[in-house]
Amino acid sequence: MTSNNITPTGGNGNGPANPIAYKGVRVMTTEMLAQAFGAAPGHIYDNFRKNEARFPAFVAFFKVQGAELKALKNYPDFSRVVDKRAPHLYLWTERGAFAHAKILGTDEAWSVHERLVDTYFAVKEGRIEPPAKKEAPPRISGALLRELLSFPEKLRAAFPSLSETALQAAFSKLSGKVLGEPLLPAPDLGSQMFTAAEIAEAHGITAQRLGRITNEAGIARDDTTGKNLLGKSEHSDKQVPHWHWNEHGKSLVDAAIAIWKQGRLLPPANSNTKKPDADSGVA
Repeated sequence: MTSNNITPTGGNGNGPANPIAYKGVRVMTTEMLAQAFGAAPGHIYDNFRKNEARFPAFVAFFKVQGAELKALKNYPDFSRVVDKRAPHLYLWTERGAFAHAKILGTDEAWSVHERLVDTYFAVKEGRIEPPAKKEAPPRISGALLRELLSFPEKLRAAFPSLSETALQAAFSKLSGKVLGEPLLPAPDLGSQMFTAAEIAEAHGITAQRLGRITNEAGIARDDTTGKNLLGKSEHSDKQVPHWHWNEHGKSLVDAAIAIWKQGRLLPPANSNTKKPDADSGVA
């Protein structure tokens, strides 16, 4: 089965000459990065552990585990560089390689970093392309940048059931609005779609109740969460548009329902409606 988060790039995966990508971002494993810097993998990990504040998640690294890691190990590019027994995997981006070079601080480390930027992280479909000219990014304060980089962890703490894809989509959209372009590309949100009735049935509530919960939670119906697809009307044979949630939208809805069931979902400020204790099943 193909995962929407994994992008095999060709090559045999044996080293920096054969780049790998994850969620559309060129990455290196800890072992690959250690080999490039001439350090032990344990040294790379220890530097990260002692300086975690320099490594914002989704920007400097990805931590892959669980079902995603299991799927990742089935791809030839990754199977050759990932230990099948590994319980988790760190994948370092260009920003992560920069942070490691800065911590190492030697002339050799900076030389290696420059070479990686000019070759490994510049490789696209087997060709080395010159970096595209970019307009100067807008200037922002250090406090705002720190707040922006802390957003994924705060969102994960608030909504533990959100998927990594949903977190990346939210961070990509927010950073794009703040900086003019996202710090991380928006993920491929996949082609699987879910109707309100399907999601509601899985949670043991009515579709009408689900609609009220999503409205109270302020979950937008836009191109990041789903789309209208034609389907048969309940009252005739006509084809009418019905909203379908994509995987990202469904993860937001699932989180809102979980919070509602705990009695922690507040209605909008302009609403005087009191949330019932249980789903009455009445529209």
